[in-house]
Amino acid sequence: MDNKAVFVRTSKGEDEISGKTAKLYSAIKRVLLMVDGDSTYGEISKRAAPSLRDSLDEMFEELEKGGFIHDKAKAVNIPRMSVPSKMSVPPKTFVPPRMSVPHKTPPETDKPAEKAGGDLDFMDEFFALTPAQIMAEAAKTEKHMEEGAKPKQDANGEKLKAQHEAEESLRKAEQDAAMIREEAEREEKARRAREEAEAIRKQAAQEAEQLHIELEANRLKAEKEALARAEAAARDNLEAAAKAQQQAEADRMKAAQEAVLAREAAERIAKLEREAAKVRLEEEARAQQRAEAERIKAAQEAALAQEAAERIARIEREAAAAREDAERLAKQRASEQPPKKTTGYAPETNPAPEFKLDPFFVFDPLKLPAASPAEPPKKTAGDVEDETEIKLDSSIFEAPKAATPPPVAEKRKDNVAQAGQPAESKPSKEQIKRAEEQSIAEKAEARKRAEAESMARARAEAAHREAEAAKARAELTFQQTQPPTSKFNYEAQKDLVSRARKPFPWGKLVIFLLVLLTGALFIVPYVLPMRDYMPGIEQMLSAKFHQPVHIGQLSGRILPTPRLEVGEIYVGEVKQFQVKQAQLDFSILGLFGDSKPIDSIGLQGVKVTGAGLTSATAWLQQLAADTQYPVRRMVISEGALDADAIQFTGIDGQLIFNQAGKFTHADLRASGGKVALSINASQQGNPQVSITMYTSALPLLPSWEFDEITAKGELSSNGLRISEFDGRISGGILQGDANIDWHSGWLAQGTLVAKSITMEKLSKGLSGDLDGSGRFRMRGTSLSSLADMATLDGTIIVRKGVVTGIDIVETARSRSKESVPGGRTHFDELSGVLTAGKDKYSIRQLKLNAGELIVTGTLDIEKQQLSGEISADLTKWSDMGKVTMQVTGTTDNPALRAAR
Repeated sequence: MDNKAVFVRTSKGEDEISGKTAKLYSAIKRVLLMVDGDSTYGEISKRAAPSLRDSLDEMFEELEKGGFIHDKAKAVNIPRMSVPSKMSVPPKTFVPPRMSVPHKTPPETDKPAEKAGGDLDFMDEFFALTPAQIMAEAAKTEKHMEEGAKPKQDANGEKLKAQHEAEESLRKAEQDAAMIREEAEREEKARRAREEAEAIRKQAAQEAEQLHIELEANRLKAEKEALARAEAAARDNLEAAAKAQQQAEADRMKAAQEAVLAREAAERIAKLEREAAKVRLEEEARAQQRAEAERIKAAQEAALAQEAAERIARIEREAAAAREDAERLAKQRASEQPPKKTTGYAPETNPAPEFKLDPFFVFDPLKLPAASPAEPPKKTAGDVEDETEIKLDSSIFEAPKAATPPPVAEKRKDNVAQAGQPAESKPSKEQIKRAEEQSIAEKAEARKRAEAESMARARAEAAHREAEAAKARAELTFQQTQPPTSKFNYEAQKDLVSRARKPFPWGKLVIFLLVLLTGALFIVPYVLPMRDYMPGIEQMLSAKFHQPVHIGQLSGRILPTPRLEVGEIYVGEVKQFQVKQAQLDFSILGLFGDSKPIDSIGLQGVKVTGAGLTSATAWLQQLAADTQYPVRRMVISEGALDADAIQFTGIDGQLIFNQAGKFTHADLRASGGKVALSINASQQGNPQVSITMYTSALPLLPSWEFDEITAKGELSSNGLRISEFDGRISGGILQGDANIDWHSGWLAQGTLVAKSITMEKLSKGLSGDLDGSGRFRMRGTSLSSLADMATLDGTIIVRKGVVTGIDIVETARSRSKESVPGGRTHFDELSGVLTAGKDKYSIRQLKLNAGELIVTGTLDIEKQQLSGEISADLTKWSDMGKVTMQVTGTTDNPALRAAR
C-alpha cells in the first residue's frame, strides 16, 4: 500500500459510520473512522493503535474492495459547465434566442470526494469554485439582450453596442477567471507545499517517535535481558555458593563428626589399654604375691614336714630302743629264772596281781622312709594287726612278792617274754587274745582285773583312733611338704614341674572375661525391665516443659554405643508436640561422670500442631540446654507441620548445639526439598533466618505460586522480621520486605514491588506487563485467619496490553445502550491507584492510553463482579467528544454500555 495515498469514504462508508448499516466488525470500523479524506495512508498507519498496524494493509484492501472507501486520486471529475462561444451580432430583425443556462449537474452520490477537489484542471476548479459569478454575468447579458429586443426599432448600432458589451463582459469574465485560476493555483500550490511539509514533518516526527520508541523498547529489552542474565548469573552464583557452602558445611560436619568419633575411639582405645595395663599390673602383682605366699607357705610346709620327719625318726629311734630294752630285759629274766609249767590256778587266798596296761603308741611303718628309693612300701591284708604294737607295763612281768605261786609267775614270764619279742616275732592278735583269756580265766573272780582290762581296752581303742588321726594328718602334711626329690611324692613332683614349665594363661583369662562382659553388656539391657523408669522420665520432662508429657515405650542398649530409645512421646494437654520414635545416643566417655552428654537425639515422625508451633522451638531449646544431659545435635526425619492454614510434610534436617547446650545452627527441608529453612545463631542478637521455596505457593495465599522465592530476616521469640525477599512469579519479579508478629494475635505488614509480571497468568481478561508498588497489612487472631483481614494499597501500571471482551471505541462511537459481546481494546498503558481487600479490589484514577484514545474512570471488583464508570475521549478521532460508559459483568465476561 502506498504511504502517500489518500482515501475518502463513499456513501456506503458514511452509512456504516453513521450506524445506518452494521456490516463491519469493530476493529475494521475503527480503521474506517480514521479515514478523513485528508490523511495519507502512512499518517493513518502511524496514528493507529499498535495492535492494528500489522493488519492495517489488509483492512484497507478489504474496505476498498467492499466499496466503503476509494482512492482520492482516482475519483471521477465533476462535469464542466458549458460556456457559450463568442456571441455573434444578430441581424436587425433577428431576435436573439434566450441564453440557455447550463444545468448544474449534481455530483454522483457514491463519489462525494469530488467536492473536495483533486487532480482537476484549472477551469474545472474555476467553475466549481465561482459558479455564482458566471451565472450573474450570464443573467446580466441576457437581460441586456432582452432590453435590446424590446425596442424593435433600435438600430443596428445599438445591437452592435450590445454585442461589444457582451464580448467585453465575456473577456472581462475570462480575465477574472484567469486571475482567479492563477490565484487558486498559487493557493493550491502553497497548500500542497504546506501539506507536504506538514506531512514530511509529521512523518519525520512519527518516524523519530517510532525510532525513539523502538530504541527505548530495544533498550528496555536489552536491559531486561541483561537484568535477566545478571539475575540468572547471580542466582546461579548464589546457588553454586549455597551448594558449595552446604557441601563445605556438610564436609565440615562430617569431618568434625569423624574427628569426634576418631577422638572418642582413640580415647576408648587408650582407656581400654590403660585398663588392660592396670589389670595386667594388678594380675602380675597378685601373681607375684601368690608366688611369694606359695613360696612362704612351701617353706613353712617344708619346715613342718622336716619337723614331722624328725619327730617320726625320734619316735622310731625311741621305739627301737624300747624294743631293744624289752628284748634285753626278756633275755635277762629268761636267763635268771627258767620257765616252769603251771597247770592250776593260784589259791583264792592269794590274789593275783593286777593286770595293768600303760598307754601305748600305734606306729605305721608305711610312713617311715625306706632304705632304698626303688622299693616303696607295700600294704597287705594283715597290716592293721602288724602295725599295732602293744607296749605293756614292766610291772606285769614282776613276780608277786609273797602271794603269787610260782607256776603262775612262770606262766606270766612266758607271756611277757612272748610279748616282749621284737617286731619280727611279735605276737599275733590270737596269741594276745589267748593270753587275755588265760588272764581272765585266772582272774575271773577278780572284779578289779576285769575293770582294769575293760579300761585298758577303752584306752587302747582311744589310742588307736588318735593314732589313725595323727597318721592321716602326718600323711597329708608329708605329702604337702615333701620336696620334689622325695620318692613318696613323685606324681606331685610331676604336677609341680608341669606347672613350673607352663605359666598360667592370664591373657586368655582376661580375654574370656572381656568377652563375657561384652556379652553381658549386649544382653542385659534387653532383659532389664525398663518400664519402671518411665514415670521418672515423664516427671522430669513435665517439670522442664511445664506441660504434661507421656511416654509409651522405653528401651536401651550399651554397646556398640550407649543408646536410649523412647517411643510414642506426647507433649501438651492436646498433644501439640508428638514424636513417634526418639533415639538418644550418649557419649561412652560421659557414662563415668556426673554429666551425661548426648551426642545425638534422633526424632522420627515429629508432628507439630498449630497450638504448639510457637512453643516447640522453646521446648527443644530447653531439652538441649539441660546441664546434666547436654545435647549436641538433634536430627529430625519424616516430620510434619499442621498449623491451621500451613501444612508441610516430609520435614527433615538437623539442629546443632554447642557444648553448653545453646543453639548454633539448623537446616530443615520440607515437601520434597521445595522448601528450605536455614537458621544461624548470632552472638550480637537474634538468630538469622533464610527461607527458600521452589515452585510453591505461599501458605496463606495459594493463588500466588512462585517459581522461586528467597527471604532473609531475623527470628525472635515474638516474631519474624524479613528484611528482604526476592521472588520469581508469573514471568516477573516480586520484591519487598515484611514483618510478622505473633506476640498478641497475628500481624503481618510490609511493602511489595512488582516488575514485568505477565497479566495473562493473573487475569484472563487482561494482558500486558504489570509494574507496581504498594504496602500490605494482614491481621488475625490466629494464623489461619491472618488473610481474612488483608489490605493492599498501591499503584499499578500495565504496559502494551489488551482488554479482552469489550471494545471501548466501538461502544463509545455507537453509544449503544446494550453491551456488545466480544471485541478487544488495545492500549499502550493502563494505570491506576489500587486498593485491595478480601475478595474486593478498587481502582481509582484509572487511565487507559491507546494512541489518540484516552480513557479515564474508576473500577470496582467484588467477588469477580465488575462495576464502574469510564469516560472515553474521541475528540482526536471525531467530533463526538467524551462518551461516558458503564462497566458491568464479571472478570471472565466483562460488559460495557453507554451511560444514560
